[in-house]
Amino acid sequence: MINVKRLTLVAAVALFSSAAMAQIAGPAPLNWKWQQSTSVVPGDFSAYGNIVISAVGRRIYALDKETGNQIWRWPADGIQGNFNRGTLIAGDTVVAAADNRMVYAFEAATGKPKWEFNLAGGLASNPVVAGGFVVLPMGDDTLVALNPADGKEAWAKPMKIDNGILGRLAASGNDIFLTTSNYELAAIDVVRGAARWKVQFTQLNPDVVPVVFEDTVYLISGDYVMGLARQNGGQRARITIGEQAVFGPAVSANTISVVTRQGSVRTYTKQGRATHPPVDLQSSAVNAPTIVGGKIVVNTSNGSMNMIEPADGSILWNYILRPAAKPVADSNGRTPPNYMTAASPVLAIGDTLLLNGRDGQILAFDSKAGVDLTPPVVTFLFPVNGYEMSGRSGVRSGEQPPFFLWDVEDLTSGVRMDTAKVDIDGRVCKHLLTRDGQLVVRINGTENPGLNDGPKTLTVTVSDWLGNTSKSQFRVMIDNTLPALKAAASSSGGGGLGGGNEGGPGRP
Repeated sequence: MINVKRLTLVAAVALFSSAAMAQIAGPAPLNWKWQQSTSVVPGDFSAYGNIVISAVGRRIYALDKETGNQIWRWPADGIQGNFNRGTLIAGDTVVAAADNRMVYAFEAATGKPKWEFNLAGGLASNPVVAGGFVVLPMGDDTLVALNPADGKEAWAKPMKIDNGILGRLAASGNDIFLTTSNYELAAIDVVRGAARWKVQFTQLNPDVVPVVFEDTVYLISGDYVMGLARQNGGQRARITIGEQAVFGPAVSANTISVVTRQGSVRTYTKQGRATHPPVDLQSSAVNAPTIVGGKIVVNTSNGSMNMIEPADGSILWNYILRPAAKPVADSNGRTPPNYMTAASPVLAIGDTLLLNGRDGQILAFDSKAGVDLTPPVVTFLFPVNGYEMSGRSGVRSGEQPPFFLWDVEDLTSGVRMDTAKVDIDGRVCKHLLTRDGQLVVRINGTENPGLNDGPKTLTVTVSDWLGNTSKSQFRVMIDNTLPALKAAASSSGGGGLGGGNEGGPGRP
């Protein structure tokens, strides 16, 4: 047993619980956007009242939740290193660890520095707050507990974790819950500095994340969701998924949702009954799913934030995070995808939903303060308006069939991809709308038939998630005596044609 050297009770944690406080439960307009460029992926962000606190690059930033205005930053010139483990709140103190083996703490309201702590090595995963202490999982498979009031060690010596630390820690009350490389889940009382119980599993994934909800600890073991009594580790639930899931489950009062390694969302009642068929996200999750306003929110590697109704699996909202600067083609003519993946799960504070990107941007969507009265913007990329071209679908070697390409963008509430429709002189065409926001119609005889001579009117109709609809018209002149497009033109369309929504007659 490890003796407690010093125990100081701190004020109640001011971090809002997204499950308890979030009112947002559907599409909401973008209220503000903030960015600080970084080459290091930010970690989790946190909230102190209405202050959003994020560690980006060499500094910590505090932003007003209502406006995005900067309240404070620390330090002015940046540290010698980068913050790579995000921020957490312990009472009225912000704590952040950096890759220079230092832990920094300062007053959440003002940014005034409080203390620094020099670590003996690097961290294995993110710190957590439990029992009034900041608990740090170290790379040498030990735990270090610090008093957030003064940065002093709370235990006489670090606690050694037999069999090593696997995945992230979870914290609730005086307890932390961690998994080991020997496929164990252990409950540790931080105040006493002692383990309370351990449970052995036959399999745990390296990205395992325990989730505590009320008096039960949930985690994924292979293709099962397991629920254990927080008090003694006794089994309370065992739900068969049928395929391996990633990270941890998203748990609400009535449901348990998981994201599988194949990129689908499955939801179950607490008794293990599926509430909807698997929902295909068309991509893999990049961090653990969360519950916001009773809905499931999952960030995926194709740049999407997805909000799903757990009762029936319907997609309530899909927003594609764009990079701060639109990507440009490299020397070989290849254009990087025009989307950015999220750095951590979303953070919900009342009517505001916050999303942070790996490039250091933060977006705040607010159902009350945000306003969206503008429809998506549709830009004709190829050809140009009024262009004369061949409409023949049959082509020879070195040529390609005609195609039409648009850029579709809505940065306020996002493009609702299943509303996109393209028609040529009133005939609905099959199309592909990609995650890059590129809308393409191919006249190849398979997806769409060839075009006869004469002027053609191309109409693109698309809506955003708040019902604003754009209807744009473009014109080309078809002359089938003209030569077909050279095959090199196929580079138009970029590197993001995968993971789109295909539509056409009877299939919007």
